[in-house]
Amino acid sequence: MSGKITATILASFFLANFTLAQTGPEIWATWRADSFVPPFYQGKQLPTRNTNVEVRFELVDGSRAANLSQTEIRWYLNEKLAQKGNGLKTFSYQVGRNSTRDLIRINIPNYAGGELNQFLDLPIRAPEVVLTGIFPTFLASPYFFNIKNINEVSFEWLIGGISSKNTGEGYIIVVDDSNLPTGSTWNGAVTVNAKSRLSILEQASALLNFSYIK
Repeated sequence: MSGKITATILASFFLANFTLAQTGPEIWATWRADSFVPPFYQGKQLPTRNTNVEVRFELVDGSRAANLSQTEIRWYLNEKLAQKGNGLKTFSYQVGRNSTRDLIRINIPNYAGGELNQFLDLPIRAPEVVLTGIFPTFLASPYFFNIKNINEVSFEWLIGGISSKNTGEGYIIVVDDSNLPTGSTWNGAVTVNAKSRLSILEQASALLNFSYIK
């Protein structure tokens, strides 16, 4: 019996050490884009053209963050060397005007006698506007504009193809149905065009069909 127990202990010991031996240093990276999203948005803030992006990483070795203060780190943007330096665990850049995707490579040329690389593929999105609501009130929510607050976007509304002046906030419209006779039906569409006040190149539009019985 003791022989079986000893064999089991030895097998467990060698398996555990084999597993540890297979676990090498890993680069854990994250990024954030400085683009606008509504406060209720739960997803990732995606960059658009000209957006400022910040990338950070930690090198995890043996379940703890490694000290890289004296280690050279190189940052590549679309396979071109963008920055390098010892302990450089943060990289910031501005998305190009013609970018559709950005490839970030974190390169540590010499760590524990070897080279480490981590790749991040960042999708570049065009600005968007999402239109929601039920007649007579509609809400326009801009996404991925290079703005700090929604007041830096102007909104143009069309109701049934006719330009309409909105009431309340610029991104909310309340349609006036006072001229419709009671019992009438209105099948139409509401369209919004959102434009950045900071850049004429940033705009988006959306359309929502509606059916209304007064």
